[in-house]
Amino acid sequence: MLAEEHPQGTTTIVGCQVRYLISSAHGWLGAVGFSASALRLHARDTWMGWNDKQRTAHLHRVVCLSRFLIRPAVQCRHLASHVLGRVLRRVGADFEARYHYRPWLVETFVEHDGACFRAANFACVGPTAGRGRCDRAHDGPRTVNRPSRCGRYTCARPPPPEGEKPLEWFLLTSVRVESIEAALETIGHYLRRWRMEDFFRVLKSGCRAEHLGFHSAERLQRALTIQAVIAWRLMLMTLLGREVPECDAELLFSEIELRFLADYAADSGLSAPDTLAGAVLLVVLLGGYQNRKHDPPPGHQIT
Repeated sequence: MLAEEHPQGTTTIVGCQVRYLISSAHGWLGAVGFSASALRLHARDTWMGWNDKQRTAHLHRVVCLSRFLIRPAVQCRHLASHVLGRVLRRVGADFEARYHYRPWLVETFVEHDGACFRAANFACVGPTAGRGRCDRAHDGPRTVNRPSRCGRYTCARPPPPEGEKPLEWFLLTSVRVESIEAALETIGHYLRRWRMEDFFRVLKSGCRAEHLGFHSAERLQRALTIQAVIAWRLMLMTLLGREVPECDAELLFSEIELRFLADYAADSGLSAPDTLAGAVLLVVLLGGYQNRKHDPPPGHQIT
């Protein structure tokens, strides 16, 4: 398929590699191939900010999208960027399963506009010198692209409880950071960004916004507006119930809501909600939460 339909034909993929065929009910739509990254790239190495020692030690963490084909006979809008997005979401896990390490970065080379790569969150870091891996040909410069990212920072939580492994995570960001204060500020931004991700998770999983069956944009917009308020309320209720459970229930619930919860508690043989945690517990019991000893704290979907 690549030999006959890819503009550059087939190639010998070197190093660690993962390959995919794109299939559908209508047949084979294309192919994707990942391989080892280029040994040296001035634009990439400058953008990464690493020296020769760091590049040698960590180059295997960069993989190259060496071949990407959507067959010319396939005419489907946005298919290329959709396929790229899906492949990029799973290639890390597939590399880890096969080679026991997870890549940090994907690079590729384009000789054209590359709209599908931009749609898949790739960004241009500069041109190449036009030389191949083995330096046997000088075919002209190409553009180096990689998914957006700029700095890599290691974050660790305080010492964990006895018997637990310490939590360590890495932040990859496109924000320019030149001091520890700026790094801490950037981490704070991403912590707040996680709340936004949490909100959309509640909107999609808790409110099931993706399952709305409206046929007009106007009706869908109205429904999403209402569900966005509900999702915000659910997220805030769950968060405050965990962070400040001892606060008064009036912090989040109105008088009529508390009267309803008190009536429900009386009918169910439970205690009236005198704290925020008690009120939230009654709400999640209405949603199907069992409140057994081994159950984890209720999440957004149950709430």
